[in-house]
Amino acid sequence: MRNDRASTTKYQLAILRHAKSDWGTGLPDRERPLNVRGLQEAPLIGQWLRRHDWRPGRILASPAARVRQTLEAVFTASGGPPHPVEWRETLYLADRDHLLRTVRDTEPAVTRLMLVGHNPGLEELLVYLCELSPELTPKGKLLTTANLAILTFDKPWSQIKAHSGHLLALIRPRELQE
Repeated sequence: MRNDRASTTKYQLAILRHAKSDWGTGLPDRERPLNVRGLQEAPLIGQWLRRHDWRPGRILASPAARVRQTLEAVFTASGGPPHPVEWRETLYLADRDHLLRTVRDTEPAVTRLMLVGHNPGLEELLVYLCELSPELTPKGKLLTTANLAILTFDKPWSQIKAHSGHLLALIRPRELQE
C-alpha cells in the first residue's frame, strides 16, 4: 500500500508579529521591551489560541527582547508552549526571502509551524503566500503589532510557492477587544 500521508496532510503556518514595543527606552533596537499596550495585547492572542485549540508543532522566532516578551505573554495566556522556542539570530529583522527559505526548509513531519518576528519581512511573506489579498485595517495597514495570521497549504513546506496559501484567520487584538 502506498503512503499518501504527505498528499493529504494540511500544513498550517502561523505568522505572529511581536506586540507593540517601547521606543522611549533609549535601548538598542534588539533590546527594546514591550510597552503597556503590547503587554495588554499579546495575551489576547494567547487566549485566542487557547479558545481555538491551535498549538504549533515548531516555533521559530527572532531573539529580540520584544519577540521574547510577546511569546512569554502569548504562551502564559494560552497554557504554555507545546515545545521549546527555537531562537534564531537569522530571523531578527529577516526579509521575505529568508523567511520563505526558513519555511521551505521545515521537515514535512511538522504540520503546524509558527514564525515570530518583525515587519516588513513577515507582512511581505504573508502577502506573497496568500492566494487572496488579506483584509487591511481601517487605517490601511495589514500586519500590525501583535497580529497573528494562520495560513493552510495542501503541499509540504518545500513545495509552497506564491499565492498557494489559504488564509484561515487574521487575528488582531484590537478587534478581539471590541
